[in-house]
Amino acid sequence: MAFKSTTPDTKQKKWPDLQLHFFNYIPKTEPMRMLYVDEQTRSEFEPRDAWEDGWSCFPTVLRPESRGSLTLASTDPFDHPHIRANYLDSQYDIDMLLKGIEECYALVRTNTMQSIGATLLETSPLTACKQHKFESPEYWVCYFKLRPFTVYHPVGTCKMGPGTDSTTVVDPQLRVHGLTGLRVADASVMPWITSANTQIPTVMIAEKAADMILGKQTPRPIQLDN
Repeated sequence: MAFKSTTPDTKQKKWPDLQLHFFNYIPKTEPMRMLYVDEQTRSEFEPRDAWEDGWSCFPTVLRPESRGSLTLASTDPFDHPHIRANYLDSQYDIDMLLKGIEECYALVRTNTMQSIGATLLETSPLTACKQHKFESPEYWVCYFKLRPFTVYHPVGTCKMGPGTDSTTVVDPQLRVHGLTGLRVADASVMPWITSANTQIPTVMIAEKAADMILGKQTPRPIQLDN
C-alpha cells in the first residue's frame, strides 16, 4: 500500500490524493465471479487463469468528489432503500484514476523492478472498450466505468453537521436530529471520507461516542516535544 500526492497543488494539502493497493496475485476469473462481474467480461480474463507469478496494482481515489445517495423507499422500515452509488460522476475522480494508472506503469519501469525482470503482462482489450485504442486514456476511462469498486468503505449516509443543514442526520454529539435517545456511531456520520481505510477512524468514532454517552470530559491535549 502506498499514498501519493500527484500534483504540486495537492502537495500543499495535508493529505494525499491517491492510494495504491498492491496484491501479490493476478486477478483471475473465480474472484470476479464472487464480485458479480458479468460472464462476458470474466471470459475475457480466462487467459490469466494460467498465469502463476505476478502482482497487481490498483489505484484508489482519496477524497473523491463524486457523491451518491441513499434514500428511503417508503415509511416501511423493511423496504430496501434506494441506493445510488453515482461512481465517477466527477471528472476529477476520473483524472485521479488515470494518474493512478500512470503511477502503476511507472513502478514497473523503476530500476528495482527492472532488476528482477518485471514486465507488464500481455493482455487484450475488453470487448466493451474495443472502440478505443488499447491502454489509451480513453480506453482506461471506459474500463473504469465498466467496473468501478468502492474498496468497501462507503461513508456519509448519516452525515454529521448542524441541524440547519438539510443534508445532515446527526449533530456533533452524534445525536439524530429531531429524536431523543438515538445516536449513530459508525462511518456513516463522516461528512467526508478519510484519506485511507476507514476502520481505525470508525473505532475512534465509537470510542468518542461511548465517552459522550458516559458523560466523560474530553482529555486536554498533550504537548509533544519537537
